[in-house]
Amino acid sequence: MTGKATRRHYDAEFKQNAVDLIVLNDGKLTKTANDLGINANTLCRWKRELQPEFKSESESEGHIKSLKKQLKNAELERDILKKALAIFSRQPE
Repeated sequence: MTGKATRRHYDAEFKQNAVDLIVLNDGKLTKTANDLGINANTLCRWKRELQPEFKSESESEGHIKSLKKQLKNAELERDILKKALAIFSRQPE
């Protein structure tokens, strides 16, 4: 005879409290999941669903890469403008 595992269901309040505990555990998701006796992947999914402002690392890395590119372009434009200002502000001899 094979034993069928029953799926546990958690209410919204428990899920929210579990996600809040991640902050109290210094962001240690795995430790929080182990303390609560739930799967870390489940807790990660709850966090993603309940706190959409936390983006995945790949989305954050893409955003950072885009911002670095914009910064590089702005610095290049600034340097060009500095050189142009130096050229046009010279006194005619």
